[in-house]
Amino acid sequence: MVKDLNRYDIYTNLDVALIKKLFSVEKVHQVDDVYESLDKGIVITSWENTDYARAEIVHVLQDSGEREPLSRRPTLYFSQAHAKEANDLKALLT
Repeated sequence: MVKDLNRYDIYTNLDVALIKKLFSVEKVHQVDDVYESLDKGIVITSWENTDYARAEIVHVLQDSGEREPLSRRPTLYFSQAHAKEANDLKALLT
């Protein structure tokens, strides 16, 4: 659950301030290689950096039991007529 995240140390190669703000947590540590921290706590990285052979994907739940939207991979659907706009949006998200 989101509220339980403060009980753990979190390791990330992303923007620490952003992770603290998005998940309302304090114990966030910046690391270069998140895979060296798997046995230390919770790791947060980008989908592009996810190595399924080295880590297991988990989803954070809200108090209501619904999956936290920030723990979902964003999916972008678009028609070919709007491919340029979709690629521009994708560039902003990555």
